[in-house]
Amino acid sequence: MEHTYTVRHNFEYREILNEVMREIAESEHGKMDFKGNIYTMVPLRLKTLRKHFGTKIELTTDILENTDEKVLMKASIYLLSDTYPNEKYKLSDGYAEEKRGATFINQTSCIENCQTSAWGRALAGLGLMGDSSIASAEELATAIINQPPKKTKTITKEKNDVFAN
Repeated sequence: MEHTYTVRHNFEYREILNEVMREIAESEHGKMDFKGNIYTMVPLRLKTLRKHFGTKIELTTDILENTDEKVLMKASIYLLSDTYPNEKYKLSDGYAEEKRGATFINQTSCIENCQTSAWGRALAGLGLMGDSSIASAEELATAIINQPPKKTKTITKEKNDVFAN
């Protein structure tokens, strides 16, 4: 038998979630500045969510693909029912893909890194993120590391020759 999530439960959930958002926004730890934008690390978001919701929140992770080349995961966040012991309500999903060997960390911990990224995206779906970006700090750092070097032009003073690097 399916049960509907009542307006009272919805109001309580939103009030608690708003408090989680406020606490994360006011935290001076667990954040990093990336090109002028503040990104909140996944551990701070998870810790704060657990602090306010305790065991009423369930996080699950499903490995959708696990090959020699990459890992693809789906993370889901559920709110467990106070009224019905076997009922839970999906609040958010997040997906992540990591390429094995793409970074130093992915050489040994690709699955763990992918899980953290998927949780970060699921948390962002609840509004728990830094600034306005869904990407986690970890994902941004990986993107910067994997950017190709920019081509520059050098002009020498003596000959005014232009060389492309």
